[in-house]
Amino acid sequence: MDDAGVNHHTYDAKTGGQYRITRIGATLGRLEAYAEATQFVRSFEPRAVEKACKIAGLGLENPPGLGDHWYPPYSHLSAPYEGRKRNLYTLLTEGQRVKLLKRVCTGASDIKGPERGCGFDINSFNNEETQKEVLGFFALHNKPLMAALEKRWMPLDWPWKLPLDDIADYFGEELGMYFGFLGHISSWTLTFAPCALAAQALAIYGHLNPLNSVTGGGKHEALYVEAWFALIGGAVYALCIDSWRCEQAKLAHTWNTYGCTTKLPPRPGFNGVVLKNPTTGALEIDFPPHLRAPRARKSVLVSLTMLVVLLGCVVSLFAYKAILASDPDTPSWVLMVPSFLNAVQVTVFSTVYKKIAHILTNFENHKTVVEHNSALFTKLTLFYFVNNYATLFFSQ
Repeated sequence: MDDAGVNHHTYDAKTGGQYRITRIGATLGRLEAYAEATQFVRSFEPRAVEKACKIAGLGLENPPGLGDHWYPPYSHLSAPYEGRKRNLYTLLTEGQRVKLLKRVCTGASDIKGPERGCGFDINSFNNEETQKEVLGFFALHNKPLMAALEKRWMPLDWPWKLPLDDIADYFGEELGMYFGFLGHISSWTLTFAPCALAAQALAIYGHLNPLNSVTGGGKHEALYVEAWFALIGGAVYALCIDSWRCEQAKLAHTWNTYGCTTKLPPRPGFNGVVLKNPTTGALEIDFPPHLRAPRARKSVLVSLTMLVVLLGCVVSLFAYKAILASDPDTPSWVLMVPSFLNAVQVTVFSTVYKKIAHILTNFENHKTVVEHNSALFTKLTLFYFVNNYATLFFSQ
């Protein structure tokens, strides 16, 4: 941490000396130097850019008659940070400071200059082996800013009135996008709620009064209301997701997150090779696709093998329960054995495959944390779905 220019202070926690806490921080100058060295994208200050343009004899104007379809001139402009033009950029937000400090902590420690980091592998802190030494790594709250955000966010209000800009400034753009999506889908759900209540009331009325149902037929025709609502609800959900794409693009533009994943520093543990960038001609450390492809194929083969073994266990439990249920003399407590075995299967396979997925993802040698986490998420999603939700298909 000293070599990376990071300030740190270690002291005993209030647990009798069983644990120790290390507070890590960096000066604003160190964060700005790292931002410039890693080409961290920052927003321009609209007034400063307007003043600079007027000095240079330039100007920006929106076409007349378009109203709110265009952003105000000089707003939402950004570029990689340059220290010699510091006055053109906005101040670092709390979320950007935390993001830069985290990148300094996780950056490569085997290089010199402002790009040097501490080399902490934060993802390994969740492993059982390292938990004995490091229990966690997290950002501390800025109490005054947190209190101000709480006043704007916590009062009960409609979901489309969330202070997304303030949330993104404090917690970062990732959580800003998360709460933006929650607010968007909640707004659509509230709008569609009266239709859902009406459909449910008609369905209940049809079931309770089959001869007086909406269609005037039998009891089964009351299901028509639910079927139509399912179709309409699916269409509304599709429109909701499609409109979120537009809202997401708007937020990505205003928060300057386009292309941010391509500028991330290499993650700790990445073992790349020196290559020449075909566009710029500069030497870069990367892991080319023809070297990763064999590893990816082996990873897929292991994952599919585990999935086949899991499906075999699930089918065996189905068959075992069917055999027990077919015998009328089977005691009732024996019929609970397949459910107990299924609980054991869920626990064992989840624990085993989680470790295997981490090993396989590390073996694939992804360059950035985003690529690494995305590959890990893809592996775990399908396996966990089959493993955890196969119980729903057990017949009673």
